[in-house]
Amino acid sequence: MSVPSRRILLTLFTSKNCSLCEEAKIVLERVRHKIPFELEQKDIRAPGNEKWFEEYKYDIPVLHLNGSFLLEHRVNEETLEKTLTKFNRDGVVE
Repeated sequence: MSVPSRRILLTLFTSKNCSLCEEAKIVLERVRHKIPFELEQKDIRAPGNEKWFEEYKYDIPVLHLNGSFLLEHRVNEETLEKTLTKFNRDGVVE
């Protein structure tokens, strides 16, 4: 009996001219082909995102999983796959 997949919403906090953010987007798309998830991107410099700018201006890219902080700076493909697989299975992130 297979376990149904949990809803996964990843929020990527990003900004223009952020090379690490561009790298993160590439990794996220590769992982997305293996483990389906919704991806929301938030430009921390966009109007209305002042809170996120203040919080993450020195740390982007930042990734949240279903509204909770997951990681910052570099997105490691293998680590992200393991994290999402565990989340799908157990509903928790370590």
